[in-house]
Amino acid sequence: MLVEHHCSASIGVLVFTDNDTSQNDILKRADAAMYQAKRDRRNRVHFYVVV
Repeated sequence: MLVEHHCSASIGVLVFTDNDTSQNDILKRADAAMYQAKRDRRNRVHFYVVV
C-alpha cells in the first residue's frame, strides 16, 4: 500500500530594529506577512520590514 502526502508552507517573517515595538504589533505584522505569502501563492516566504 502506497500513501503519498504533499505538504506546503507559507512563511511570514518580520524584521524590525525598534525594540519599543509591542509584542502584539510584532505578531500582527508577522501574521500579515504570512497571509501575504499565502496570497502570493503557496510555498512562499514574505518579509515585512520595519525600520
